[in-house]
Amino acid sequence: MKKDEPDVSLKINGKHVKEKTRSEQVQAPSNDFSIIDWNERRAAETEAAADREQKPKKNKKPGLPLKMMRKKQRLRQTESKENKPISLYFISLTGGAAALGLLFGIMLLQFVSAGDTSTGAVIDDEEPPPITAEFNDSLTMYFVQAGAFTNKEKGIEMQNHLLDKGFPGILTYDGEFYYLFSGVSFQEKNSQRLLDYFEEEQVEVYEKTRTVPDPEATGNNEEVTKQLLQAKQILTDTAEAVLDENVDDELVSNVTNLLEKTESWEGEKFIHLHESIGKLEEEWSKAKESSSEIQEILIESVLHYEEAVYAHNGVETDKQ
Repeated sequence: MKKDEPDVSLKINGKHVKEKTRSEQVQAPSNDFSIIDWNERRAAETEAAADREQKPKKNKKPGLPLKMMRKKQRLRQTESKENKPISLYFISLTGGAAALGLLFGIMLLQFVSAGDTSTGAVIDDEEPPPITAEFNDSLTMYFVQAGAFTNKEKGIEMQNHLLDKGFPGILTYDGEFYYLFSGVSFQEKNSQRLLDYFEEEQVEVYEKTRTVPDPEATGNNEEVTKQLLQAKQILTDTAEAVLDENVDDELVSNVTNLLEKTESWEGEKFIHLHESIGKLEEEWSKAKESSSEIQEILIESVLHYEEAVYAHNGVETDKQ
């Protein structure tokens, strides 16, 4: 319940004067109020509306729809997101370029180091194409090369290393380099067989191709020309027999016949060819099968044949 408000009393000249409480001091409602004329108010509103219609309207540009505004906001957000990975892409691209540059530098350093000839060895990985013969007929020789050296002592050291392992090794000099040969053939397929054999034995070798022209028949040397062509045939047949390890009596007979015809050969280079073919016949009659010694004699015979043909054709060479 609401408590009654206390009365307030004053004492004047010893007398108590009682005042009215706050609730009693409520003013009486006023009877004054204004009367509104609705006809006059309606007429005023009508006049105000007419004034607003007479005023010129400002040309305002239509606002963008809410959807368009939202689309623009979304586009800005995607653009900002797409711009973020650009820095990462640039960093990864720069790092990849640096890695490729480092790899290329290492490969170039290895290539330069491999070409160093301070040890006397010549790296001859890529062989030049076979020499184009200036004659109608020529003989292509496929040598199995175990090394090329500018220093003879280095070549001899490598030659002894091959011989100790049981492989053939013939060191020859062409006036510039010392070449170490460990096999020879006259057909590319047979040369590949030799290369495969050395690869299985884990011996690093290369293919060296040389071309020698056929002997020329001029003047009074027709008989020597026929004998050199016969020597060419015997060497090609012998190379085939050495690879197949099969020597027949006909081949031995042809070798003996050639030796009898060439006993009258004169000249150092012709004599060397005659002697090497004689060693070949002697070794065949002993072993009756292929061996490293026979292969060495075959390589020597092929090199001496090359020298004899150039001497016969009047071409000076520095080959030894």
